[in-house]
Amino acid sequence: MRFTRVPTYNVPPGGWRWIDPKTHAVFKETVLPNLVERVNHFLLAQGDVRTIDEIEQLILGQLFYVFPTGFILCDDPTQVRVKSLAHLGVSGQTLLSGSRAAIEFVKNGGSFIPEEDAKSRAEVCKGCPFNQNLKTCSCSEFYKMLNLLLPSEKKDAELGVCTACGCSLQLKTNISKNIVDASNESSKLRYPPWCWQNKEDGR
Repeated sequence: MRFTRVPTYNVPPGGWRWIDPKTHAVFKETVLPNLVERVNHFLLAQGDVRTIDEIEQLILGQLFYVFPTGFILCDDPTQVRVKSLAHLGVSGQTLLSGSRAAIEFVKNGGSFIPEEDAKSRAEVCKGCPFNQNLKTCSCSEFYKMLNLLLPSEKKDAELGVCTACGCSLQLKTNISKNIVDASNESSKLRYPPWCWQNKEDGR
């Protein structure tokens, strides 16, 4: 699988950027070659030796799922961009999914998942470009209520709102899979390949 940038666009929305999934370090530049150079120096310091082409593919591969259509192309037709829900509007579908999640939460005994599992999910989200520090989310009222019930020790300031699904990541990383599945049911949401939801679904 190979990614190619469309040369017509010099600077994409928000500039060229890359987030290291392990350390969550964020690198931003207005020119792609400068970003490649910075990421190269960073990776070398971590003992990760790659060619310039490999680093460019690493950057383009991450941004392919985030940028609007036309900025980066992929030669694999099965790879589909993740539609951003940055507008975060609450729909009838959101209300319905919230009702399903509420039922599952009660069936689950009203408890959150173990801290170790929640931290594992959170680490993935922290290194994801869809994790954004937004003022609001498109969560159902039930999700918002659970967010208030979430103990302070389970909250992580580095987690914001997922612009792939519109949910509060502080909450979503702490609830059981059956509640996540209930809230995602019939939504036809796509998540980036590195998302923990794909891993838990066996994809």
